[in-house]
Amino acid sequence: MIKGKTVSILKSTLQLWLMVFVLFLNLEVTAQHKLPDRFQGQLDKMQIDIAIPTEHSFKAKKVKSQEFWSADYVLRSKKSKVEIHYSLIPSEVADQLVPQVFTTTTLANLARNEEKYSDIAFHKIPGNVLSGTFNADWGAIAYFRPKYKISRFQYGKLLSLYKANRGFVQVLFLFDSGEEDIIDNLSDAVRFTLLQ
Repeated sequence: MIKGKTVSILKSTLQLWLMVFVLFLNLEVTAQHKLPDRFQGQLDKMQIDIAIPTEHSFKAKKVKSQEFWSADYVLRSKKSKVEIHYSLIPSEVADQLVPQVFTTTTLANLARNEEKYSDIAFHKIPGNVLSGTFNADWGAIAYFRPKYKISRFQYGKLLSLYKANRGFVQVLFLFDSGEEDIIDNLSDAVRFTLLQ
């Protein structure tokens, strides 16, 4: 009888410690990706949801000011050799822009100019995907080789989304060869929220 109670107490203690450990891990993951107040405020104002990837050990990286690209938040995974840059343009500015022209200008600033590397694959996102996945009015995805002053990564992917009266969000994925699957899985990690 005593042996059975001892085993039961040990089991309960082990379960309690396991729950505490899982809770600690969950809090640790959440704490690692607490968004800066300014960036979170922009997301809230523009009513944009982003899903921060928890796999591949993404961590916030200091945002560097660059002449041709302005990011509001940057994540980097050393394990996967991937960077994600988020750039938000509020509606006060974005509603004055032509989305196709703005995206093309952004690409001209990001992509290499040498003939050997100057190919850009530009894909307008179909309407059903825009409304269903991103809740956006206009969107495009482009693949290119980034300029060295932008990044030392081999490849770039730009996701541009526009929604009237909300703004423009551009997500720049920078990666090396072999990381394409990770990038494809992260491509729908941003969307404009549905208005209630």
